[in-house]
Amino acid sequence: MNNALRKLRKILATIGIAAVITSMIVVVPTASAQNFDDDAYQALVDAGIVTGAQDRTLPATRRAFAKLMVGATLGTDLDACESSVFSDVPTSDKDCAFINAGADAGFWEGYPDGTFRPDNVINRFEMTKILADVNGLDTEGCDVDTVLADFTDGASVVEWARGSVCAAAEAGLVAGLEGPNGTRMVGGSQTVNRAQLFVATDRVLSGGDGGRWPEN
Repeated sequence: MNNALRKLRKILATIGIAAVITSMIVVVPTASAQNFDDDAYQALVDAGIVTGAQDRTLPATRRAFAKLMVGATLGTDLDACESSVFSDVPTSDKDCAFINAGADAGFWEGYPDGTFRPDNVINRFEMTKILADVNGLDTEGCDVDTVLADFTDGASVVEWARGSVCAAAEAGLVAGLEGPNGTRMVGGSQTVNRAQLFVATDRVLSGGDGGRWPEN
């Protein structure tokens, strides 16, 4: 066997070993991706609002938020759905009772087309508005300009969420995301993950504590 062929076989063998090793590698989430609030999660488990293991790094849906908010405020023993409040939440939907109960309580109105879009992921603007509505906060009397000035992106908060962000921040229900050099951001367009959802729900139960959100 000539030297060139021997070298080629060594290269192919090395590539094959590398492929096997690569196929055995398991990607482990970084510590930051797992940085969720265990106390909040455990409080919801103890209250019977959350059951079973949860991947708290996954994006949260509108249905998940609805179920948690209603469970934390109105309870989980709800009447069965006999009619649909939203066109895309039929009576057969497993969370229909929670979504309907929240609508009846004035927690949410859905979209102009009559839908709730339960499986859409929820962003921080939407979450904060619901938090403010659930807690009956005064979103019109809040000093919006002063409160939002504490956030580096306060000037870019969308108009329909400004009062809610202001009132929720004053009530200690939201404290913003960690920004550079200890600053705070609203991060309103960012998707909420389940960890942040659990913290938000726990703050509703405890009356707000002004703590930081877990990072994504």
